[in-house]
Amino acid sequence: MVDTAVPPKQRALILQGGGSLGAYEAGVFVALSDELPKIDAKKGEAQRPLFDIIAGTSIGAINAALLVSYFRDNGTWNGAGEKLMNFWRQISSDPIREVDYWIRWWDEEHKDDLNAASYEAARRYYSAKYFLQNGAYGIFSEPHMILDDRFFDNGSLPNNIWFRYDNDRLRKNIENFKFPIATSLEKGEPRLLVVSTNVKDGATVTFDSYSKASEFGRYHKDSSSRYDGRLIKYDKGIELRHVIASSSIPLFYKFEEIDGEKFCDGGVLSNTPLREVLQAHRNYWYKEKGRGRAGSKIPELEVYIIGVWPTEESSKVGVPPDFDGMKERLYDINLSDKTEYDEKTAVIVSDYIDIINRIRSLSLSHMKSKDEKDAFQKELQSFLAGDAQSRGRDGEKRKYKSLMEGRVRLAMEIIRIECAADPDSISNKMFDVTRTTIENLIRRGNKDARDVLRRAFR
Repeated sequence: MVDTAVPPKQRALILQGGGSLGAYEAGVFVALSDELPKIDAKKGEAQRPLFDIIAGTSIGAINAALLVSYFRDNGTWNGAGEKLMNFWRQISSDPIREVDYWIRWWDEEHKDDLNAASYEAARRYYSAKYFLQNGAYGIFSEPHMILDDRFFDNGSLPNNIWFRYDNDRLRKNIENFKFPIATSLEKGEPRLLVVSTNVKDGATVTFDSYSKASEFGRYHKDSSSRYDGRLIKYDKGIELRHVIASSSIPLFYKFEEIDGEKFCDGGVLSNTPLREVLQAHRNYWYKEKGRGRAGSKIPELEVYIIGVWPTEESSKVGVPPDFDGMKERLYDINLSDKTEYDEKTAVIVSDYIDIINRIRSLSLSHMKSKDEKDAFQKELQSFLAGDAQSRGRDGEKRKYKSLMEGRVRLAMEIIRIECAADPDSISNKMFDVTRTTIENLIRRGNKDARDVLRRAFR
């Protein structure tokens, strides 16, 4: 058992989704597990846990599950990074002979073509193409063609032919993480948050290793019932199916069905689940531990985000003129980190609360009699108990006091470690699981993380 008093701050790691790009996260984690304890020691915080929360979407959820599962089974982070790297090496493969047929004479054949891709880009392109045609060991099967039986336009272009893959290979590789994954603060274990998308509602759902159920739903303004809330229970912890639900890419895989509800990849709505982490952090400390009482303490949150999709294009490339390059850029824009606004909002809300508290203190300091102070406090509390204009996720109007209580304060600027754009990259990079690419991603992640930490804490 550990001391469960409210700590002054906690540290969260957020892992993006991105298929084979998740190998980058393995390299980053190894660097963080090396460097953060040293940084903590210099700040006089040597006893801090490496991470209190690890959250992920899609492949980020798979990586997060492996890491938390490792800690639960071993009681330490030592070796977790190596375990994650080994997982990536295990599921990688090299179709050298098949790809070599396409690229053996690439440089010689295209030496005078200024528009031709580089040899490295061609290697990645034809490797990803091979996997999509034949399946990838440890991740997905060969494609199954599903002919359109609704519009009957299979013979004309564009058509409605569907290519779908099985994820049984992925299930088999991650079921070794020892599910279900249930952890607790009382045992000093980290919290696992897995983010998925409910297909019917188009709402994010967060599966939580500290909990036994997840509520989700939508507020319907014009409906008589208003809020359609539903509950997914998992009494023994997060199961394999919950992690698969987070990583079931729409159209590519079947939807994952849990208790009659269909779920798909969390990246559809929240590929960088900062909002879900902030909400889960507040719910745990304010609603569960603090029972919603005024003055309930919530640890400040120190957040690290690993981004595998570049927010900006490479300066060497600019806006790509070719079809594959344009597809890649659109994927990057769609799936890259867009949480800077969420971070700014969290900071501004904290500032507003500080302003209100300061004004209250100043007002009281300028009142001389006890009767004046009591009357002021009574009138203020009456106002705070009134309805605000905004509504909660259940559609009910918030109280003004709820806007002030239980707010999550960020302990520092969010540390973002991002896989930068690469001139040799391709649109289907998330399907390239060649050993060469996986090792390169691990190395890049390790180097980038150390560089970011050096700049952030110098």
